[in-house]
Amino acid sequence: MIRFFLAALLLAGCSGGSVGSVPQMLGQVSPKLFLQQAAIFDMVCQAKTAFKIEPSWQQELFEKLPKFQSAWDGKAAGLIAASQEMAGREFSRREFSVALTLCSWTPMGDPAFIVSARPYLQGPAQADPKIGSPMGLVAFVSMTHHELLHSLVDNLVDERFFAGSALLQKYKDEPTNVQVHLHLMAIQKAAYVKLGDEELIRNTDQLYAFIGGDYATAWGIVGQEGTEKFLQEAQAFNRKPL
Repeated sequence: MIRFFLAALLLAGCSGGSVGSVPQMLGQVSPKLFLQQAAIFDMVCQAKTAFKIEPSWQQELFEKLPKFQSAWDGKAAGLIAASQEMAGREFSRREFSVALTLCSWTPMGDPAFIVSARPYLQGPAQADPKIGSPMGLVAFVSMTHHELLHSLVDNLVDERFFAGSALLQKYKDEPTNVQVHLHLMAIQKAAYVKLGDEELIRNTDQLYAFIGGDYATAWGIVGQEGTEKFLQEAQAFNRKPL
């Protein structure tokens, strides 16, 4: 079990409830995300991996950065409030700096908050045969929300939760990276359903299908099981005293 715990900690950044709504401060969203170009990350990545970033990609991201920020900000208040309600827990931090990378870094929410901008930009998307044409910024919002949710469910990466979760026991033979994403994705999907945001649901389906692997597997399990049982487990754990 200790091996599960350690592996889950490494992977946690990569990943309808009954609790009352969590109010947002008037005119302020918490946590606030500040998006910025990951120039230093990208420079180190190129040096260590030989991944080539074209200067035109950097310029495109620079020009479109306000659109990325606006896309997130436009949905942030609803997503954060609904996510907290579904989890039965509040975010512990008030803000995050989000590094938008053009290199081959793996997106993660912890210990650094990194999101790849490549799938959503014309130049990098056309240069990658796996992408071809850029995805819309709604998919970017979904990916950013996914990484933010890791900081909301970080307490579930715990041996006690794993031992007490009937759903994690049911899927104990799945890779750890699938297991640590099940409750996160249930919260994610339930939040979109609560908000009635069909566009986010549709884009998230497409996003996880594109990423494939453990992410597609976990999203498929949540679709098959439904969100309610996952939410009940998370909320029950979050009501327990520390």
